[in-house]
Amino acid sequence: MLVAATVLPHPPLLVPAVGRGGDDDLAKLRAECAAAIGVVLDAGAEQVFLVGADIGPHATSFEPWAPGSTAADIRLDVPEPLPLPLLVGAWLTTGRRRSFVAVDTELTPGDCAEIGADLAASADRVAIVAMGDGAACHDEKAPGYVDDRAPAYDDSVHQAFATGDL
Repeated sequence: MLVAATVLPHPPLLVPAVGRGGDDDLAKLRAECAAAIGVVLDAGAEQVFLVGADIGPHATSFEPWAPGSTAADIRLDVPEPLPLPLLVGAWLTTGRRRSFVAVDTELTPGDCAEIGADLAASADRVAIVAMGDGAACHDEKAPGYVDDRAPAYDDSVHQAFATGDL
């Protein structure tokens, strides 16, 4: 049974060794993420799942996203190389017992709901930390360049959170 859940962003900038500049905003976001993780972990779940998209390279450190920085020296307590969303989740939950679930980006919302239901039914007390992100395709300098669908996508995500529409 699901006893706690949260959705958190997964930009690598959350990790201090990667994120430089914007210190006040990043410090506030890090604190908010830590508070959300604290609420979920304090719910007494016997099983905690970190769920994120299976995108980009898989690694055990942030070196692929910050080559040559001290981020390469951050080894996370992960069982295997993981995609970025799960690495950020691992950093946020360092030292905690949790399992990682990488999901294919081609899954439908129904498929994702089914995975969530299966995870929730896997133990008497389950917590889920879903690592999500907005579109990274709003201008020419963005990682995904420009995608005209990005604003509508971000609006739909904001609307879903504002209304609780899962």
